[in-house]
Amino acid sequence: MAAPLYTLPNSGTSPNSIKRVYRWSLTKRRRTAPRSMSKALTELLDKLQAQKEGSQWKARCPAHADEKPSLSIAEKSGKILLHCHAGCTTEAVCESLSLSVADLFTEPLNDSGSRIVETYP
Repeated sequence: MAAPLYTLPNSGTSPNSIKRVYRWSLTKRRRTAPRSMSKALTELLDKLQAQKEGSQWKARCPAHADEKPSLSIAEKSGKILLHCHAGCTTEAVCESLSLSVADLFTEPLNDSGSRIVETYP
């Protein structure tokens, strides 16, 4: 176990009734802090009336007649990710929402729009 950062007295008065607070409990609290959503994601979730399910959202897919929510929505690394479990393409979902696929990118690209991965002689 990690060494305690500090001790807190418990309600008892005996020396054996001391709680130890370990480093892992402090880092665990930091990881559970709420994350902020981009404005584009918030608008998309409102438009689709999406429901939170775990770390992502579920909604009825607008690209096909949907009785149960089959569209998964998530945001990762500045991109809004859409996946229809019924098989609709991302382009079809965006078209039915009057969006372009470029609207799913919430962070702008760098100046040139591309990056050099490797150069050859």
